[in-house]
Amino acid sequence: RRIWEEDHAAEVEAGLENEEEEGGQTAQFNKLVTPTDAEAARTRRMRWLSQICEYWPLRRLAAIRDEDIDTLMRSYRQETATADSKPLLDPVVLDARRQIGKIILAGSGPGHPDLLTTATLKAIRSADLILADKLVPAGVLELVPRRTPVEISR
Repeated sequence: RRIWEEDHAAEVEAGLENEEEEGGQTAQFNKLVTPTDAEAARTRRMRWLSQICEYWPLRRLAAIRDEDIDTLMRSYRQETATADSKPLLDPVVLDARRQIGKIILAGSGPGHPDLLTTATLKAIRSADLILADKLVPAGVLELVPRRTPVEISR
């Protein structure tokens, strides 16, 4: 609530309160953000937080505890601190793997959980990791077992 009030006050000062949601934003996604640029860091943090709120299932959001928020914030800080400092796939780690895994690309069809194919449902239930698009409906994500980590794409 406090964040919303601060943002709304800034919009009123700038005269943006009557514009559409996307109207006050520029498309500078590839602009360099330096550690000293507080406004850019704030905007990036807000986008990150809004994506969590928008794309996580409501049941998962309702179950968040203070410890979970601390973990999320630590994860965010680590991501921003190490984003440019480490390769996404370390060749040493890749060579050390013993098992060759497999990737299954499973579509959610029209989006209703009852309309998933049996192969997709089996893949969801047996997966070691789920990488989901932002548009995968909450009903489909609820089919993922609790032990399976779920990553929502940005």
